Amino acid sequence: ANDYYHVGAALSVLRDDDATAHFLLDGERKFPTSARVQQLLALQEVLTGRPADAVARAKRSVEAVPDNPEGVMALSEIAYLVDSPELEALTAPLMKDSAGAASLW
Repeated sequence: ANDYYHVGAALSVLRDDDATAHFLLDGERKFPTSARVQQLLALQEVLTGRPADAVARAKRSVEAVPDNPEGVMALSEIAYLVDSPELEALTAPLMKDSAGAASLW
């Protein structure tokens, strides 16, 4: 599944949206529970003008694996990118959980 994530990320940057979607959907068929593949598919939905689909996919990914902080961060980032009306509610858990975090800087 991680191979699909790393290659898919590179394909996304090339902006051949059809090839990227085809590749990532193949990854989804092979690894339907891969949070990283779902994150890239959500990003692809953002890039192709489907913001509601992107947020919905990212939410489903977090619901499937709620203890994965990477998924929660990706959902928050996607909500920000698409200016989701749910942005504050979706980022609240991250703010609460990181309130006492120490910075390396």
